[in-house]
Amino acid sequence: MNKRMCISLAAALSLTLTAAGCSKDKKNDAAHSSDSAKASLSIQEALESREKAESLSRELDVRAQAIRSLQAETEADVTGFDQTHLRSLFYSEPIGVEMAHRIEGDMLDTQAGYITTDQLRLVRVLYSDFEGRTKVGELICNELISEDLENVFFELYMNAYPIDRIVLPYGYGMDDESVTADDITRCLATVWDENGQAFANEHSLGLAVDFNSLYNPQVITEDGLDLCLPEAGRPYADRTTGNPHYISEDDLAYQIFTKYGFNWGGVWQGRNDYQHFEKFFNHDTQTVDTSVYAGS
Repeated sequence: MNKRMCISLAAALSLTLTAAGCSKDKKNDAAHSSDSAKASLSIQEALESREKAESLSRELDVRAQAIRSLQAETEADVTGFDQTHLRSLFYSEPIGVEMAHRIEGDMLDTQAGYITTDQLRLVRVLYSDFEGRTKVGELICNELISEDLENVFFELYMNAYPIDRIVLPYGYGMDDESVTADDITRCLATVWDENGQAFANEHSLGLAVDFNSLYNPQVITEDGLDLCLPEAGRPYADRTTGNPHYISEDDLAYQIFTKYGFNWGGVWQGRNDYQHFEKFFNHDTQTVDTSVYAGS
């Protein structure tokens, strides 16, 4: 092979390698451009997704605030609510002066001296009624158990546990029979002796809850007689008959209340108080005692 031919072959090979290099560079540039475009698109999608989530959260904040203004037993639309916004609707707050005046002499007797209004809390919750509708509920309780009740009723609601009514029983006065017959789930209640004097017990101290009371009456065996409160709940005193609203140790309400330290009156000897859950009450001294709770 002569010298001129060698030079020509070398030049051709150089051109081929150069072309291949250029082609590879172009492919790399194209791939890099594609990756950059995908990254830009991914960032844009993430931003749009975040903005959408923030917008939805703001919308739910507004709707939740509107629900907070609803009266007890009003139906509430929580369609689309996430768990965080639902939980925000289970809260407690000090009772105001106006509410203190409304409950004085009815659910509360401050003259008796065993509890003051600043020890009480209004607990706002949601509940599923017997028709499966979401409603707003209110109870007044001792500040010592307010957070527990928030958690109890939140878990009951998230499990769609049916509760007939949760409303402050204004206007009933000493007529405990009517409150329980109306199946009102409540906490604070003034308790009176035979002389019409208020005295301290688990309800008057705001430490007990009566729950679906019509279907879970208090049954007292005394001198061979069975007393039932409410009397309208007597058909439900026999716990061997099937009823979806009966509380037992297998029932979800029992399991959740006891999880948060409440004792159940349904196992008391001689006085089966099936509607009753209490915490931090000492029956021997008839006083608040934070060492008394389920499992203690």
